[in-house]
Amino acid sequence: MIAVKLFGGLGNQLFQYALGRSLSILHHQPLYLDTVSGFLDDFYQRNYQLNIFKIKANTLNTKQIKYFQRHQSPLGRKDKVFNYLDSCLGKSPHFVHEKHYHFDPMILSGKINSNTYFSGYWQSEKYFDKVAKQIREDLTFAQTISEKNKLIAQKIQESNAVCLHIRALHGISAGQKNNEGIKFHGMMTNHYYQEIINYIAERQENLHFFVFADNFDWVRENLQLEFPFTLMEGNTTEEDLQLMSLCKHQLIPNSTFSWWAAWLNTNPHKIVVAPNDWFADKTVNTQDIYPLSWIRM
Repeated sequence: MIAVKLFGGLGNQLFQYALGRSLSILHHQPLYLDTVSGFLDDFYQRNYQLNIFKIKANTLNTKQIKYFQRHQSPLGRKDKVFNYLDSCLGKSPHFVHEKHYHFDPMILSGKINSNTYFSGYWQSEKYFDKVAKQIREDLTFAQTISEKNKLIAQKIQESNAVCLHIRALHGISAGQKNNEGIKFHGMMTNHYYQEIINYIAERQENLHFFVFADNFDWVRENLQLEFPFTLMEGNTTEEDLQLMSLCKHQLIPNSTFSWWAAWLNTNPHKIVVAPNDWFADKTVNTQDIYPLSWIRM
């Protein structure tokens, strides 16, 4: 089997699934998702979210998870004995940990053992571009557009709709800030958002901006839009992603969530604008996160 550890928000989980699905197809092995281990100590209190899609994967049960966990960190004599017996029987699992953020071709070209467990972010289309059609089919939403959003969806599809995603306060969870996370990821400035708005306005006509955000007070106080716009408040994560992906174009911050909204957009003439620096730490190589057709600013 190919087992993939899921952790982080929906965007990260989608990258992890796409890597696993790609390997599953490439090596003709079943895909299993660890939907537990990665969320045990999650600061943001996140959990498994891929059940909103028609994905093709199994879920590791408690016994299987414990099997992988004891091989990763055997703590006592009992575990060591079991691990030794597994090795004698050729049943020891193989663990693959992501070495860096940029694309690692060895992940796709390496031999896959019968029980291989992958842990990492895998934030690059290069891990699954050869099976992109299948990934898009898997990521069909399990539920149709909700009744309250049908008119909005129609408005999006009938207009030259731009999805503008504002990530103003990354790191907020249960009334707290993860300061280390904010420092590492960084936040896009108001200048960045105005710059990307101007970019698409110079290239498209009759625009209508649909603004998705994690803090609409920030949007009202800081964003200056001289175009028709709609603030997309009050939706669930699933509803936001559905509507975002229906827009003709995407203007995104350093967010894997809006990355996937842009990737799932099927408009062949879409314009996607993303920040040139994905992390505040510019020494981290994230060049492979950007599809070639996307604009970076």
